Amino acid sequence: MHGQGIASALWQRLKAGAGNTPHFTVNSSLYAVPPHAAFGFVPTAEVQARNRVRYQPMALQAA
Repeated sequence: MHGQGIASALWQRLKAGAGNTPHFTVNSSLYAVPPHAAFGFVPTAEVQARNRVRYQPMALQAA
């Protein structure tokens, strides 16, 4: 299902439903860092792990 715009559509719907929320954060799986970066998210800390699951904390500040 890669490359069909599903993630973009979901992200647009989430943002629209969030109203005036100026800031979003995610704990991105390492596989999802590139798509999150494409949406404008930036890392906020080093890669972390919880229960042996590694993730990248990221944030997006609305323009």
